[in-house]
Amino acid sequence: GDDALLENTLVTCLALHIGLDGWVKIASAGHPPPLISKSGVMQKMDVRGPLPGLMSQAKYEDTRVRLNPGDSLIIGTDGFFDALPEIASHSIQNLTADRLADQLWQQAENPAHPDDKTLAVLQFGGHHVA
Repeated sequence: GDDALLENTLVTCLALHIGLDGWVKIASAGHPPPLISKSGVMQKMDVRGPLPGLMSQAKYEDTRVRLNPGDSLIIGTDGFFDALPEIASHSIQNLTADRLADQLWQQAENPAHPDDKTLAVLQFGGHHVA
């Protein structure tokens, strides 16, 4: 029944606050670290935290990064990143968020990785506030 399904279920969480000035604050509870594309170069963010509910006194720290107009934030589930492990080495210069998502999704359609795959690509288009 439903109880058997829940016994083998893990939940992760990624909390983000994206300011109009480009500052992004991110905290993770067991979720794969997001990627940032700055000037077409991908880099994995150093944000980690234990799974939710795993430890009663868990502490979650946030990481901050500033996006410039045109930079992208790439968030995905472990199924997505497992299917595309070399994602951080991809060159993605001059791609809109839609085209980036399409390109990454096509490359991740790998039948060897049947896990669920979820992807979100956010592109910062604002202007920095002085």
